[in-house]
Amino acid sequence: MKIEKLLNIGFKFFIGKGKGIRNWDRYFEDLLNFKAKNGKRSMLLVHIIFIFQNKALNKLHYYLFLWKGHTNIPLNYEVDPQLGRWANTCRKNYLKQMKGKCLSVETQRRLHRLKEIGFSFHVEMQDSMKKIL
Repeated sequence: MKIEKLLNIGFKFFIGKGKGIRNWDRYFEDLLNFKAKNGKRSMLLVHIIFIFQNKALNKLHYYLFLWKGHTNIPLNYEVDPQLGRWANTCRKNYLKQMKGKCLSVETQRRLHRLKEIGFSFHVEMQDSMKKIL
């Protein structure tokens, strides 16, 4: 009865280390939200021509709006420190892959998903970090 009440108000139960840590897919969603918020909209004009027996019958114009955001999430991302650490871990896994180290099939799949959305595997160091080094 108590569990049903908690579920009805949207309570989430976490099993594991007890920290309620986001899973990889949730971080990926947060990354997509970050990308959407940190970019600019551009317009692409697409012409589609219907051809029948070598004659152009009709030309349609479609305007596609693309949101070109970036995924340059720094390690010390103040808005969401966990997302910054997650992005850094993804970059470390990518470097391992580039060095020829063996990664699990799941990690390889995740890196592929990140590549598909244009994830920034190489991020410039922030000015504050450059001063320290």
